[in-house]
Amino acid sequence: MTQHMVLLVAMSIACGGKSPPAPEPEAAAAVAPAEPDAHKPEAEMTELTGTAMNAKMGAVLVNKAGDHWIDLDAWPDEVLNKTVKVTGTWVTRGDVPVVAEYVPGQPVSAGVPVPAGADIEAASKRQVLANVQWELVP
Repeated sequence: MTQHMVLLVAMSIACGGKSPPAPEPEAAAAVAPAEPDAHKPEAEMTELTGTAMNAKMGAVLVNKAGDHWIDLDAWPDEVLNKTVKVTGTWVTRGDVPVVAEYVPGQPVSAGVPVPAGADIEAASKRQVLANVQWELVP
């Protein structure tokens, strides 16, 4: 009995006397692709400033507000990883490769997994800044 008490006390001290926190309910939702932002109305001229970066699906502008897709296959070398000001209009594209959740025993598909029963067409949408012009920010 004394050995069990010593073990329990030692485990409590090792764990800081606390249970691990329960996972946040929002954590599971972060896996699914985000829906297009409501604050990016289509056809409205927009100006953004951030760092020019490339991703598998094309050019991205990264700033404090987040990552913004730019309608380019890639940034030219002279602006890559530099601060740029970009002007363009938002358009919605349905080109995100999404797949239903993996089912054991089935072939694995490439793409962004979404929960079974999710609207694949809606999950494939993203907003892209199109008809862009950019300039380096000194």
